[in-house]
Amino acid sequence: MRPANEVRFDEWTLRLDSGELTRAGAIVRLQAQPLQVLQLLLEHPGEVVRREELVARLWPSGIVDFDTALNSAVRRLRHALDDIADAPRCIETIPRRGYRFVGTVEPPARESLGGTVARIASSREPPLRSAVLGAAMLFALASLGLGEDSHTPRDDEAELSVPAAATSNTARESDFAALRYREGRYFYQRRAPGDLERARGRFEQALAMDPDLAQAQAGLASAYFVMAMTGEIDRDVGFTRARAAAERAITIDPRIAEAHYRLAFIARFTNDPREADAEWRTATALEPGGAMALSMQASDALSEGRVGEGVELSRKAAAAEPLASVYRYNLAVALFLAGRIDEAKEVNLEAIELSPDFSADIAARALILEDDFEQALALIERWPDGPVRQECLALAYYGLHRIAEADDALAALIRSAGTSDPLRIVEVYAYRGDETAALQWLDTGTALFHDPRAARHADVRPWMLRLSPFVASLRGSPQWNAWLATLKAPATATTGAGL
Repeated sequence: MRPANEVRFDEWTLRLDSGELTRAGAIVRLQAQPLQVLQLLLEHPGEVVRREELVARLWPSGIVDFDTALNSAVRRLRHALDDIADAPRCIETIPRRGYRFVGTVEPPARESLGGTVARIASSREPPLRSAVLGAAMLFALASLGLGEDSHTPRDDEAELSVPAAATSNTARESDFAALRYREGRYFYQRRAPGDLERARGRFEQALAMDPDLAQAQAGLASAYFVMAMTGEIDRDVGFTRARAAAERAITIDPRIAEAHYRLAFIARFTNDPREADAEWRTATALEPGGAMALSMQASDALSEGRVGEGVELSRKAAAAEPLASVYRYNLAVALFLAGRIDEAKEVNLEAIELSPDFSADIAARALILEDDFEQALALIERWPDGPVRQECLALAYYGLHRIAEADDALAALIRSAGTSDPLRIVEVYAYRGDETAALQWLDTGTALFHDPRAARHADVRPWMLRLSPFVASLRGSPQWNAWLATLKAPATATTGAGL
């Protein structure tokens, strides 16, 4: 007799207690959202399940860009089932309406699928903690001059909501301040061109209405910090303003973990390890399961060689903030450094689905390793100029035997080495098979990376280079081993996790 916690369709068996799919002895573990999509479709085989129903099941508290998020969940499910959208065996797309399960489902056991899968999902993935819940509706209300009691706050932001019956000017200003804060958080997470400036403006508007809104002060600190790190504003100016906003947030409410994280980052980048450690400990104690804490723990694990742990922590961080592209990108970085190249590419492309202007460099680097140079170039050539583009062009052109163009890109990368990403040069030379030049730049690039006078935003750090698949030819040489012996992983060795 078939167990009650199993559903069978075509050649697949779905175990509801573990979320595992099995076929011919092979096991595929579904993530929570693809699992919930499959569960709802299996409850109604042959029937159209509307997109609105799926969104309500997957994100009961609301979601901003539900089209992108749902498309990503269905795409991941199809990938797990080896299904093809254009010739579906299991999941058929009904344009502008929803999806239909077209496979053959065996009669289910009497135990309800819904309750079982809901329990699996709640145990497998942290709850949605995005501060942008319902932001699309809030934008519409704001354009009409409305907004009282129009959003659904997180449990830890309940103080932001204002009862609909409140009519005083103070209550109305507080409600609009909360609205502007959530708009700012949406832009901060999306990261399209100009979004950080938009986020900064929204946070400042919120504070003009309610100067004691600690979350907005912390958000302002984050916006200034990232703008400084990405070169949108002068670094010293950005750090000064970020510190001031973070300290004001903590004065208002010392429990705001985000503000402590910002102070920790600023202290780290201004060479104050004692303050960095103290603020880091405070922040993680306040929010141990938050996306930033998890992502920073992932970076530490990766920097110390605990690669598998780093990947799993990165995955949890991405699940904790499913609409923030930066955490999904960090997961792609972790997977890439773990040698899981194809999965890294897939996750990076998911981040781009959430924010089309987000970096696709992990996907491009994966394509280069797969010798798919033309596809890599199709991604790279759309990017703005900078060390990431220069390195990837140098790699892709070399793979295509377009040596003059590869040399030009490498020369541009070398010219930027003092202020950007010197260790990228090691990867290019190693990929070209020039071990002598690669090892020379190993020492030179490391020294430049640690030069306190360099106003750089370097993504490739020494501990990351140690794991890079592009330097495989260097491993085992005496100079490489001597260099490894000099490495010391810094506290909170971020991949960009807090950005």
